[in-house]
Amino acid sequence: MKTLSEINEIVDKFKDFSTNAVFEMADMLKVYLDYCKNIQGNKAKTGIASIDEGLGGIRPGELCGFIGATNVGKTSFAMQSAKATSQMMYDRIIPVICTEPTEIDMIERYLQIELDSNTYEVENICKDITFDSEQGQSLYMRLKKYENIVHVVKALKENELIPYIKMLEEITGKKAGYFIIDHIQGMKSDLRGNRSEKLEWIIAETKQAVNTLKIPGMFVSHVARSEVKDKKELSIYSGKGSGEIENSCQILFSIDLAEEEPAGFDLSHELRTKDNPHGKYKLLSVTPLKKKRGSAEKTFLLQNTKTTELTEWNKKPLIDF
Repeated sequence: MKTLSEINEIVDKFKDFSTNAVFEMADMLKVYLDYCKNIQGNKAKTGIASIDEGLGGIRPGELCGFIGATNVGKTSFAMQSAKATSQMMYDRIIPVICTEPTEIDMIERYLQIELDSNTYEVENICKDITFDSEQGQSLYMRLKKYENIVHVVKALKENELIPYIKMLEEITGKKAGYFIIDHIQGMKSDLRGNRSEKLEWIIAETKQAVNTLKIPGMFVSHVARSEVKDKKELSIYSGKGSGEIENSCQILFSIDLAEEEPAGFDLSHELRTKDNPHGKYKLLSVTPLKKKRGSAEKTFLLQNTKTTELTEWNKKPLIDF
């Protein structure tokens, strides 16, 4: 056994290196046992009951990606995940990085669901309401259950992700339990190179963020234009900037308009189709493309075309308050 003086000499010799990254077997076991103490309370939810049951949740340090075409329901899905997780992590904050939607877009989506109204109807309901009025406070109380979801409406740079989350922790006095990026392609980077190279760096840094913060993370991603143009079935390589997307995610799903209907489906007459442009629902499919554990399988969702709310096709509630 080396003396304290000898150890200090070694540390001084390699002072530019951090011993925090070095683990012996006993160290790793201690870290893992501590990790397992409240693992269920530290997992995030997708908000889809059948997937959450099969997957067992998104664990701290895991990055989950969802890829899909424009206007297919990615932001709605991100909202469902944030809402479902926020109800479980009521003592923590859920930062949602909005790189494309504005604060107007986001609050309107919440109000659409709360008021069971489309965007035009929400505008008309709210046009004469002030925040301090009785009606304004009534709306606020309906949304108060989501007050631990904090929206950052900015196209952050990849090296700003951790500092922004830490700043939010300081402001709110609460630790972050989960973060979501909507959409990953909207993140910025000072890295020189083409868009694909920048995106690879952004996603790699996002993966580093879940490791450093020791919380789950999710991002939603556009798909490559060729995949939409050619109407291909989405695969693990369909993400716009494919490469780092599938490499950095432990969990990857696609969300798309369903090409088929599940057995027993009986709402065909209410679906929005070419012949029925005013249908009440769009039928979506969520397909696991990569998962290292669990038994999550392909799931069908209904998206309410008026409110954008998602439910499983068999009417199981996504969120049980």
